[in-house]
Amino acid sequence: MQHYCRWLNPASVPFHAVHELSLRRRERALRSCRALWLYWRHFTVVLNLCMANQQRKRSPSLGWFLTAAVLVGAVVAAALFWNRHRPLKTVELDGWQHVAAAYRDSVATALTAGLASGSIVHLRDAEAIAERFPFVYRASARRIGSVLHVSVVEREPLALVVSNQGQLQWLTADSALLPSGAYYGGAILPIVWVRDSAGIAPAVRVLRLLALQERLGACCAELHVDASKNITLRLEPPGVTVLLGQPTALETKLAYADWLIGSPWWRPNVRRVDLRWSRRIVLQTEGTTAGRVDV
Repeated sequence: MQHYCRWLNPASVPFHAVHELSLRRRERALRSCRALWLYWRHFTVVLNLCMANQQRKRSPSLGWFLTAAVLVGAVVAAALFWNRHRPLKTVELDGWQHVAAAYRDSVATALTAGLASGSIVHLRDAEAIAERFPFVYRASARRIGSVLHVSVVEREPLALVVSNQGQLQWLTADSALLPSGAYYGGAILPIVWVRDSAGIAPAVRVLRLLALQERLGACCAELHVDASKNITLRLEPPGVTVLLGQPTALETKLAYADWLIGSPWWRPNVRRVDLRWSRRIVLQTEGTTAGRVDV
């Protein structure tokens, strides 16, 4: 009994030994907790700084955006200003299809001379120079660095017109009559005979429809329009005259003629084809009377 009371007596040596041991353990525990708290505080501070940096990277401020926009705008404006005011040195042309090479070069020479003399101030000046040539229908100019690029739309030739006064002119798809220069070298086109300017419109209609008829368009050599606007075709070979009459139902009449050329009714001795009747083709052969084909 005395042995157990010694551990409970505060004045005894065993009691002091146990009390000191518990104090040391408590101090070590407090130091460990303090170290863990300091470590956790340091970790949270570092984590908050990293998250703040990432947030700043992901969502830049408005001032940064404005500064970048001003710099980019200034660079683009300077580039456009320099490109707009740099001198033009060379000329490029495109869009040619039918005009002979010599006349294409004449347009390029005129534009180069305009650049050298300073008469081309605006792009419209270059377009006006190109459109002075009769075979140019429309021109569109643009600047590519120091190059003046001009795209032309040329007048498409349909035929050569012989007027009542014997003048020879080019007839184009836009119903224009051009002087008889060698603008369209090597072109094989029919010859149109008209009495006056009133025959130009029906002639253009027939020529446009002939381009859609392969067989008939290939052998049409001449087109005649008299004072009453009656239309006659001359086919070569074999020298056949096709009467179309008044310029009505032209598409149907020309389709009949194209069909006839590929049909068994088309013989080498056919000399005249009359298409002035409704749904009827009248054929006249050499040395015979006229025959009728109903369609």
